[in-house]
Amino acid sequence: MKPSTLLPCVSIFFIFSLCFLQISGHASEADQSELKSAECKAEYFLIDELNKQFSQEHNVKHTISRVGNKVGIKLLAAEKIDFAFLSMPPHKLIKKLKLDSEKTKNWKVLRIAKSPIVVVINRNNPLSDISHGNLKKIYKGIAGNWSELGGHNTPIKIATIAPNVESGIRIDFKHATVGMMGKLTEKGKEFLSPKSLGAYVAQNDGGITFMALNSHRDRYGKIASINGVKPDRSSILNGSYPLATTYYLVYHGENETKLKPFLDYVTGEKGQSIISKEHIVDIVAQ
Repeated sequence: MKPSTLLPCVSIFFIFSLCFLQISGHASEADQSELKSAECKAEYFLIDELNKQFSQEHNVKHTISRVGNKVGIKLLAAEKIDFAFLSMPPHKLIKKLKLDSEKTKNWKVLRIAKSPIVVVINRNNPLSDISHGNLKKIYKGIAGNWSELGGHNTPIKIATIAPNVESGIRIDFKHATVGMMGKLTEKGKEFLSPKSLGAYVAQNDGGITFMALNSHRDRYGKIASINGVKPDRSSILNGSYPLATTYYLVYHGENETKLKPFLDYVTGEKGQSIISKEHIVDIVAQ
């Protein structure tokens, strides 16, 4: 090939290469400025608020799918998302769903918060404290009247969050009352949201339910102490309050560089401030 013919070819190749590099560079930048995640159906507002503030400050697009714990961790295994926000222990989900160990061996788990599970009773109930033992009797279906527990002669009316909500709160409460292998009584009514649980308790003198502390509203009823201990930051951290659920961020170790700005935000002063405002005990620094 003559030099005069070769020069245009080299020029065209050079221009094409520059275009390719520019396109590749833009794709990389777009990848770093977009996050995808899945969240549990309980306490979803926590990650939503963290995402809102982080996205505004860092100009990052963050797409969140509210799909529940099981679907969320499956999406992570399929590499469809960058991280999963869970209210159930990841190792239990991995075992239960029989996920491929090769896909999960490099996962990293960050505990970001621990929230009290509160027991809510009707305001007309003269009791303000329930022993852990009596709570077990209620949710095992052994106790059917408040008079059996030192209260008025009023039937106990139980409300629980439905199993299909896939709530880690229900699972943690179950483990703390009837046990891992036990079963919550079927005498109660099942609902899909804290709002419905609270409405049922408010309308029934013998009503009782459980929910996350930050889901509680005064109109639902009063929060009962357990064994004389009220749920607060101190009682959660020292373990004297027996009912709580933990929240996790789970991600592929290979994505740590991409996620570092978000992880730093969550574990930093601003992120922990948001967590504390939502009445959830931050435990990153514990």
